[in-house]
Amino acid sequence: MSEFDRPHPRWLFAMLDYVMLSRPMILIPVWLFLLLGGWFGMGQTAPFLWCIPLRLLGALVNFTLLLSGVYLQNQIVDRESDKLNRKLFLISEGIIPLGTSKWICALLYIVPVGLSLLWGLPHFLIFVCSALLGLAYNTPPLQFKARPVLDVLSNGVGNGVLNMLAGYTALAPAGTLAEFEPQVTIPYALAVGAVFTGTAIPDIEGDRRVGAHGTAVWLGETGAAWLAVALMAAAGVRAYMVGANIVLIGALASLPGFILAAIIRRRMVHILAYQWSTLAFALITGYLYAWFVPFLLVVILSTRWYYRRRFSLNYPF
Repeated sequence: MSEFDRPHPRWLFAMLDYVMLSRPMILIPVWLFLLLGGWFGMGQTAPFLWCIPLRLLGALVNFTLLLSGVYLQNQIVDRESDKLNRKLFLISEGIIPLGTSKWICALLYIVPVGLSLLWGLPHFLIFVCSALLGLAYNTPPLQFKARPVLDVLSNGVGNGVLNMLAGYTALAPAGTLAEFEPQVTIPYALAVGAVFTGTAIPDIEGDRRVGAHGTAVWLGETGAAWLAVALMAAAGVRAYMVGANIVLIGALASLPGFILAAIIRRRMVHILAYQWSTLAFALITGYLYAWFVPFLLVVILSTRWYYRRRFSLNYPF
């Protein structure tokens, strides 16, 4: 069997290949902050325990579809660097045909934006902004993903602000932003920017070889690692200033890992730092939504089983 042949049962892995195009592991921060936005939309009431409002569940699924399209487009654009970095494989190694991937990507952009109208005009406009930002992030000539500062800013806004607003407008009275306090999103955007910077560090060499000069390539490993520290520290300070206790706790829990990664500067330490940060925020979200941590365990263990069986890799850990 060659490196990329599907193991038995092949029909199962043929389906899972398409599911994994969505990159469930990097959808986790998207889910976290959308659910927190929903919590704000409900007026920061008591935990939902084992239930989730149907309007929020629908918005979560719909936003997941849209971001899956953004991440799929990212894989299409990054297929050469992914091949050099020996990651993802599905597009870079031609396991899923490029033409098929493009059609799926287009549908994942168009359908969720259309469905978002069911939640009202403010919710729809947030989806439009998210889709446009995804296109600007991945597509030349803008291609924010390959531009210093803009790549970090795009991730902070896209995965730390717009997803929160999507959750908020799904549950807020009349689906408006009239009572939303914008300053609450700033520490979340900074925290997401820190995590994104950490995830970009292991890919510096491959990105440099294909000419993708984002922030991590521009600053180098040391500079990018300390930028991640600065952004997470800023998230904690800003959270304290605006009384955003959720992100304050998450930032305080995450900061030691980022500092350690900046000092040691090894690939695995960088990976563990941003994984621990994601876990910290996931546990906080799990306090508000008791079903969320078991759900994440299913996602993580399923992803690990898939990559182990499919590519003989221990991913995400």
